[in-house]
Amino acid sequence: MVNRFRSGGERWQNRAWLAVMLLLGAICPGLVHAQFERVWQIRTNLAFNGQFHENNYYAPAFSNNYRTITLYRLSSEGVLTPLWSYTEPIGDVLSSHQLAVDSVAERIFLRAMLSRRADLWALSMEGGFHWVTHTARPPFSIFYPLWLRGDGAGGVIECLLHYRDWSEVLYWYASDSTLTWSHNLPSGSVVSMDPLNRLLITKPILSNNRTVGIRYEWYTAYGNLVRAVEWRPSNAIIYSLGDLVFDATGNIFHSIDGSFPQTARIVLALSSDGQVRWQRSVRWGRMYYSPGDYSLLLLYLDSRQIGLTKLSAHTGEIIRSRLVYQTEYEAIDSVLLALDNRFLYVATNEGHIETECDDEGCDDYFVLDEVRLLRFSLDGELLAQMSLPESGYIYRVTSVQGNLWLFHNTPGSGGTISYYKPLAVHADGDIDGNGCVDDADLLRVLFAFGQTGTGLSEDINQDGAVDDADLLRVLFAFGFGC
Repeated sequence: MVNRFRSGGERWQNRAWLAVMLLLGAICPGLVHAQFERVWQIRTNLAFNGQFHENNYYAPAFSNNYRTITLYRLSSEGVLTPLWSYTEPIGDVLSSHQLAVDSVAERIFLRAMLSRRADLWALSMEGGFHWVTHTARPPFSIFYPLWLRGDGAGGVIECLLHYRDWSEVLYWYASDSTLTWSHNLPSGSVVSMDPLNRLLITKPILSNNRTVGIRYEWYTAYGNLVRAVEWRPSNAIIYSLGDLVFDATGNIFHSIDGSFPQTARIVLALSSDGQVRWQRSVRWGRMYYSPGDYSLLLLYLDSRQIGLTKLSAHTGEIIRSRLVYQTEYEAIDSVLLALDNRFLYVATNEGHIETECDDEGCDDYFVLDEVRLLRFSLDGELLAQMSLPESGYIYRVTSVQGNLWLFHNTPGSGGTISYYKPLAVHADGDIDGNGCVDDADLLRVLFAFGQTGTGLSEDINQDGAVDDADLLRVLFAFGFGC
């Protein structure tokens, strides 16, 4: 059993890799170039669970012994702007928080848990004050914010975990802060907002203390139940309700763990009104929806290897399933993924396991040796990869308007946010190696069109001929990296 990550600093492998790359670049200019360009980097104490709106990142930071909370906006140019701040005058400590950015209503909601009180603020996108609610927390009545979302009309929905009886309760506040609805959730429920701005509650159906089915409930404001659908598999027990993702029209794709025939996981597809469209047995993996080609991607980690299964979102047919990456190190501790309409981006924390023993026994620790940033096609073809020797452990990666935000630690500096621009490589159609697919690359393919043989730089897919496939690859990626 591997315990929590413990940093080992920058390892000699990183320095050796960097030295080799620099040597190759000096001997053969243009042969080796960066495959991701770091535009800026900022060391900060911003929370890593903030949200994006119009290419800006919104997140709080704490100071003054956690008595002061400040909301910041970090732009894609790396400019950090404070929007709003509050200091607790009686000295209560801010213990936890949740933040939600409602891009439809253009409001920011911030739930902060103090030692004796819970506050919920509603702010404008510029930090202007709308309202705040104060909820007293009696002794031993501790609750924790699990989920917070705007409802698109200026109101907000949240889910709180009450530690006294381990119950989960939903609360719906109107745009004027009025509490309009509350709802107790069965243990194991999943709460989400669909693209049609409806609240979806996914509940387990129990029989003899076993989950034998799932109930889907759709609500509109405020707590108005508009539809409920139940799904019960035959001869199967459900272990976990897993992941839920949506397409733009509200169709649901639900990965479910259980004792299904010949598999431990299925993907269930439902229409926006709850009708079952298809179901498919799959291997374990975190599921993502790819709008670029209307597919589902399941990424799985198996010690040293990363695999990818791709399903058609229309039919559930398995389009492709294969290993896409293997590390040279002993283990990959975690994989972070981001998607846009053309590419799949993966950040990996790679390293080795060390064992530390004392009088009470032995513990295993993951020690970080290298962080890598990978870019794949939506079919799992590895197009680009680069080591990030100055990066510490990565906790989050997000793709916004074609560029990447990385949230990580920097050895000796604490929390860091980095902004990277992906550069084109030969596999994209960047024939001259300048990091951009442009007119020069298109002209080279056109002038070489019809040539056959080996070693042709214009033969992008390396099938021995410069043909339509190479031309289409340049046209598809035209402008990328420029």
